[in-house]
Amino acid sequence: MNLLAAAQTVTKAPVQLVTPVAQKGFAIASSPALHNTLLVANILLSILIVIFILVQGRGGGLGSAWGGGGETFHTRRGIERITIRVTVLLIAVFFILSAVNLFLR
Repeated sequence: MNLLAAAQTVTKAPVQLVTPVAQKGFAIASSPALHNTLLVANILLSILIVIFILVQGRGGGLGSAWGGGGETFHTRRGIERITIRVTVLLIAVFFILSAVNLFLR
């Protein structure tokens, strides 16, 4: 009689050799292909966000970073409005994809 059979006869219950480990937090089972696709999408979105933020830059140069320039407030029109809205949309999609990617196992 081996050790496992002896333990089962003493306890009258099946003995598990490996106990399941409880996972902390929330996790959703997914395939590696989905995980990789989300990572590539996050990388592409981050590159697009950087490009759109750099396109928006006004006040050319570091002088405007310390209060130089003296521009007054004006409403965004045309391409400026489209650029800021696309940037906000890309940031929102990036945030959602990052949250989904976080909860994938």
